Amino acid sequence: MKNLCSANTAKNQGGQNKLVSNFLSSVYLSKHSNTLRTQIVEFISKDSAKVIQLVDEQIKQFEQISNEKDYYRCAFFLKVLQDNIELFKGFDSLYGAWVFTLIDYLEKAEKYKNTAQAIVVDPNLPLVKYADLGPSIPKFRTETKLVSGKQITFDYLFDYRSTYSNDILTDSVFEKVQSFVFDFKNGKHSPILPIILAYHIYVKYGALLKQGNVCLCIIPSSTAQRSQDRFRPLTREISKLLGIEDGYGYITRKVDRSDSREQTKSKIDVLQGVEFSKDLAGKQVILLDDVLTMGTSVLRFNEHLKQEGVKSVHNIVLAKTYYHKGNNLSMPQLIELNKGIFNLL
Repeated sequence: MKNLCSANTAKNQGGQNKLVSNFLSSVYLSKHSNTLRTQIVEFISKDSAKVIQLVDEQIKQFEQISNEKDYYRCAFFLKVLQDNIELFKGFDSLYGAWVFTLIDYLEKAEKYKNTAQAIVVDPNLPLVKYADLGPSIPKFRTETKLVSGKQITFDYLFDYRSTYSNDILTDSVFEKVQSFVFDFKNGKHSPILPIILAYHIYVKYGALLKQGNVCLCIIPSSTAQRSQDRFRPLTREISKLLGIEDGYGYITRKVDRSDSREQTKSKIDVLQGVEFSKDLAGKQVILLDDVLTMGTSVLRFNEHLKQEGVKSVHNIVLAKTYYHKGNNLSMPQLIELNKGIFNLL
């Protein structure tokens, strides 16, 4: 959580700052990290007023539950409070009020409960320890886009308001998305992000995972250092959770280049300076990138991977740059979709 991390510059295995904007998500994750648990305990003891503010704000988000995902996020946060009662023993009647308020919200929104949608995680996978988070994980959207007369299909999580786009997304949630993207490009992300990505891959590509020979690769950033900062800890953790091969080193940048905007202006081939391992042949690749704008990079990397003998490619991006043209969702729908994700992150 940003408030916690501003006071405690926690580090994860990749050496990056942990950014979790959601306090109760941090409490949940602390069950699996002694370091984070210590920081949570210290934060609660030092700034109880801030804790009350954060929990109140998070609970308030569920006053009007209007969809299944928010119902399960509300249920998840209720469980986090109940499972961590020892952390809140100094909050007396407030703790009880939080619990009963969430129970009340859930009872009023019971029509959104859908037990048929429950996903059973393979008990042999490390992801299973986060199975109780599963029902509240946001759904990625899938889009097929025409690029240079050819189709690409990709999954994405956020709608991104680029500072270079004339299409303006004015709701404050899109400022959060923009901050999320900026943080990611600077090598910082919430430790809950790899869980979200791993769970999405498990649910959507479960049949593919069972076939085996799956590896997680990236579209390299403009410099090798940026790729390292953004993706190295992320692919390692996702691969570990799913028990698949970490293919971070299969597609690497050997020659640094200018950023994507300058590259577009000068018409430099996106594959220039990139090296593909011969070990990719025959593999089923899940290809990860941060932001998709025009789709040129995804198309070119997909084409080249096929030339390298890859059996299949499945594209996932964290955010898609928003353009009004071609968008088929109303603004309230876009706001609701993006806002729901930040109820968890």
